[in-house]
Amino acid sequence: RLPPPVRMVPPASTRPLHVGQSFLGLRYTRLLVANPWTHEVEACMESTPILCRNCSAVISYTDQFLCTKRRWGLDGGPSESACFVNTVVQAQVDVKDPYEEHLAQGLFEMADVFCRCGRQVGYKFCTDRSRRNRNENQVGRFGLVTSRFLVASEPVRVCAAREAPRPTVDALLEAERRAREAETASAEADARPPTAVAETACAEESLVGSLPQAQALVSEG
Repeated sequence: RLPPPVRMVPPASTRPLHVGQSFLGLRYTRLLVANPWTHEVEACMESTPILCRNCSAVISYTDQFLCTKRRWGLDGGPSESACFVNTVVQAQVDVKDPYEEHLAQGLFEMADVFCRCGRQVGYKFCTDRSRRNRNENQVGRFGLVTSRFLVASEPVRVCAAREAPRPTVDALLEAERRAREAETASAEADARPPTAVAETACAEESLVGSLPQAQALVSEG
């Protein structure tokens, strides 16, 4: 019995390539799921927040890092380690007026980026001014200087990288407890009779007045 004929496969250079799948980078997408009980949309994957070193506010997330081997300087100082970031939390940063800057990759229109606490954390790449527009892929993205941020120890779930994380249930309960304590203290202060306040003030004045006498007795002794 003769063996079956061998099927000749054309070289890879001549074979037609049929693309039947598309791939999306995780840095540009968020996988969400709808909660049937709360009717809210929640993120399926966790993200680790990037915190302002000065006030600990969330300014971005580690899954937004595009490159961690950049170098930029702040306030006219020497260049230092920095990260190229896809986006930042818009509600937590202020982007200042743009200006032109000659970078290693060409002429760019930049803008300083400050945290809401007033400390500069990096830059925004606004417009590519190079002749051939070879840096268009950087437009709209950000550079964060490493010395101005910290990486949080615990991840969170956010629906969009431009949004701040929602407060947890424990944080909401703690804020509610502090608000109740403040209201109770204010109510007790308002309910205190004026005589008690006056007696307290008189007692404090008597203590202050007796202090020089006590010092004089000690010095005589």
